[in-house]
Amino acid sequence: MTKVMSSRLATILPKLISDAQEGFVQGRLIQDNILLAQELIHHIDKGKIWRRFGFSELWIERVMACLDNNCFSILINGKSARFFMSEKGVRQGDPLSPTLFILAEEYLLRGLHHLYERHKDLSYQTGCNLMQFLDHYQKVSGQLVNTEKSSCILSSKASPARCSIVLKVTGFRKGSTPFTYLGIPIYKGKKQSFLFDDLIEKIRGRLASWSSNFLSFGGRLKLLQSVLSTLPNYYLQVMQMPAEVYTKIERIFNKYLWDGLPWCKWQKVSAPFEEGGLNIRSMADIHHTFMLKSWLRLRECKSLWSRFMLGKYCRKYHPKVATVHPSHSRVWKNLLKVRDEAEALIHWQLGQGNCDFYLDSWLDMGPIAQWYPDQPGGTKVKEFWKNGAWDVEKLSHWFPQHLVSRIQEVFFDPWAEDVIWKASKDGTFSFKSALEEIRTHREQSPHMAVIWHNNIPRKMSFLAWRVLHNWLPVDEMMIKKGLTWSRSVCAVVTQKLLNMSSLLILLQIRYGHILRGWLELSTHISQLFIKFCECGRCQSRLKGTYSHG
Repeated sequence: MTKVMSSRLATILPKLISDAQEGFVQGRLIQDNILLAQELIHHIDKGKIWRRFGFSELWIERVMACLDNNCFSILINGKSARFFMSEKGVRQGDPLSPTLFILAEEYLLRGLHHLYERHKDLSYQTGCNLMQFLDHYQKVSGQLVNTEKSSCILSSKASPARCSIVLKVTGFRKGSTPFTYLGIPIYKGKKQSFLFDDLIEKIRGRLASWSSNFLSFGGRLKLLQSVLSTLPNYYLQVMQMPAEVYTKIERIFNKYLWDGLPWCKWQKVSAPFEEGGLNIRSMADIHHTFMLKSWLRLRECKSLWSRFMLGKYCRKYHPKVATVHPSHSRVWKNLLKVRDEAEALIHWQLGQGNCDFYLDSWLDMGPIAQWYPDQPGGTKVKEFWKNGAWDVEKLSHWFPQHLVSRIQEVFFDPWAEDVIWKASKDGTFSFKSALEEIRTHREQSPHMAVIWHNNIPRKMSFLAWRVLHNWLPVDEMMIKKGLTWSRSVCAVVTQKLLNMSSLLILLQIRYGHILRGWLELSTHISQLFIKFCECGRCQSRLKGTYSHG
């Protein structure tokens, strides 16, 4: 029941919830609030709620029934015990829970906004009104304000007397930057490496909980991919880490992957399987991709953060020609670094004609500004429309006939203006398509498809991958690593150092029925091993034929 109610509410939530709330609403990203909070820091140098939103009494009764008549049964030794009633609240994991939460937060947000509009000065009476409203909100929502974890961050220009008033009225402690908001450090000034110490410790703790001694390579690789896709990625969506933080994290990953002595740099494994890597993404590329996504959201201008940024930095200029100043925020500076790449992947589908006629790319040939670079921009596409169609007379006055003909071929729908991401087939942004556009591509090896076949265990594929790169701990390689004390049994008996070729010859003696004919074909290590893989693949096919026969 609650799942159906939640899905129906999801269609109207964007109309009810203010733009300041980005979580649990379709089409919005909570990361926008983190970016907005960072920009603001830089800029500053229950039934009653439903009725207020206009829901019917029948709907309110159904929601309250879901809240007040919950029955639970606990499984004990695989058997269901008797049911018991809950006192209040929704069930854990209930799909209706996040919707109720953001509706309650909307009540809080509107109340705070009303107080701000009435009392824009920071006085004693303003603080008292604020605390009275918070007390009221606690009573109607059941949510309590933890004064021990709450703090007030005031401007450095605030007088000591005003700071004392604020702290006395609220009962909060005095805070300062940096502070944590939604798990991300918000700071002012230059990036500091210590801000990411918590992230590094979380990564170490996650990897330490799974000892590498008890995991195969496939397990370690899977765990690394899991950690890479959760912990650092959340940070990389909204901020750029210092280079030394990247280095620390990559060293931790590399050491865990090799379970001790690393045999190569992390950059060599940060590539797809078919390009000789381990299908691990580079953190620098991940951040670069998220910046492309942020620029796309900026140009779409559908969120509170995007409107704020455009109003702050692009009030007089088009985003494509806006300049950067040393006093601008680092978020804006990072966005401008990817501007040219992102704009090359953006195409405008004409709707109401609000995009720029010269600077935006709404023609298949690209922006018109590439033929008319002297045009400053600021001219809207709709200025060349007349009575729902192109104004051919005006176009012919400004442009040659061949360009006018191309412009007339462009179809526009007044209700469907949107930004199209050209790198994907469906026109919507996808992380994979953006990453493929910006990452460094390496030469593909046809043999990697054999090594990393889905039917081959990952630990065996890893061994094959190491052999092809000559990264096995044979005598010859260990001496190159500076470990001169390490000598194999073969070296002790024959008084010769064991290298990769001699190792493969020993395998031929032990597994001659599989490796027979190697030395006659080639003595090169990679060719020998590839022949081995092909023999193994042929045997697997024969085995499958016999089993199905």
